[in-house]
Formats: sequence, structure tokens, C-alpha cells
Amino acid sequence: MLNLPNHMTIGPADDYDANGTDWDADRIPRWTDLEWERGDLLDTIDEYDKTYIMTAECNGITYEGTGVYSCEELIEVTDIEIKR
Repeated sequence: MLNLPNHMTIGPADDYDANGTDWDADRIPRWTDLEWERGDLLDTIDEYDKTYIMTAECNGITYEGTGVYSCEELIEVTDIEIKR
């Protein structure tokens, strides 16, 4: 049985190897650890939920992902990539 962390994160840093080690933790921080800026609207899911392009910068690296807002509150950021 794998001994995985007891919390939920979203994005590429969520991938764990067979030993339960977070293989990408040094490269992409968890989305909750970054200060995100909302960019262009991508899609309106319903009257409450919308998706936006999101950007964040940490240690001189710029990250971009897709953010889901519900009732104008950021719920999650997915598909996080490093932008150079």
C-alpha cells in the first residue's frame, strides 16, 4: 500500500511515483502555494462557474494554468505549465 500525502493538490505536482514520492515537487509548486492572477475568460460553464487563464510567478518562474471560479471565488487551478 502506498503512503501518499493526506491532502489534495491539483496539477502536475500531484503525480507520485510508485514509492509515493512527489517527483515534480521541486519544479512546479502546488497550485495553492502560488498567488494567481486572473487573465482572459475561457468559458462560461453556467451562471455561477467560469474558467479563466491564470498566471503566477514564483522564484523568477512564470506558471500558467486554467482556473475555475465559482461565485467569483477561485476553486482550483489545473493544467499548470511552466512558461518561459
